[in-house]
Amino acid sequence: MGRKDRFESYRDIIYYTAAQMELERNNKPGAIAFLLNASGTPATTTAASATKHFLQLANLTFEDKNYSAAKNYYDSLT
Repeated sequence: MGRKDRFESYRDIIYYTAAQMELERNNKPGAIAFLLNASGTPATTTAASATKHFLQLANLTFEDKNYSAAKNYYDSLT
């Protein structure tokens, strides 16, 4: 669904929602992958949604004790 052209303006929301669904399934690596996709769509990502994506990425990587990646995500917050 996120790959279709007609949903391009909602791509970050679709990926963020998919990440939330993966977290409900206790699949952190899948959620991180979807959050990276959500933050990697600069044409449709607003500053507020990018902050939300990077904050959740930072928190997930911090929980996994991946401190260098968490630092980079925390630094990306606007």
